[in-house]
Amino acid sequence: MTLIHVDRARRLQAGMELVLDHDGLSMEHFPQVHEKYPGGIAFHGHRFMFTDSFERAIETAGTTREAAYRVKDFLIEQVFEAVRLESYPDCLSRFQVIFAVAPQDYLGIQHKIAWRDDAVPLPWLIESPHTERRDMTWLREGSFASPHHDAHQYWQGNASHDPYWEYLCAMPVRVVAPYEDTT
Repeated sequence: MTLIHVDRARRLQAGMELVLDHDGLSMEHFPQVHEKYPGGIAFHGHRFMFTDSFERAIETAGTTREAAYRVKDFLIEQVFEAVRLESYPDCLSRFQVIFAVAPQDYLGIQHKIAWRDDAVPLPWLIESPHTERRDMTWLREGSFASPHHDAHQYWQGNASHDPYWEYLCAMPVRVVAPYEDTT
């Protein structure tokens, strides 16, 4: 399936193949990661799985508000992954995928993607052997009172009141070309 991935880090190139890895995660120091994620983890997993990544994100936050968003993002990712491991183990892990949107949805959600970044993210066409569609609104709209409920809604593939559909793309993912709007 060909989808659009927004490259916030601006590090993709046409023809690249994105794969999972255990870079920097020795079996001796991180046996639980190797056990739960034997195929490796993606960039998103590295970013949200470890406290040191979380601490670095807080330290580099420009404002108190940005730091609060990063704390919420970290906690929500932890809750959603715990619910997946417990109740939906056959679903793709958010720690092992790259995220994308359908081409027909991209223009309508651009404002939701880049709102916190200074640099304009670059959209790329990507291909994945297996995808799952989920409503990302469940990660953003909930409160600390409802994360378990929201996680179950997300993993069941249910739509919220205002769906923001994302695709979880299993690795390996092939970077095809920069996306160019032709409408």
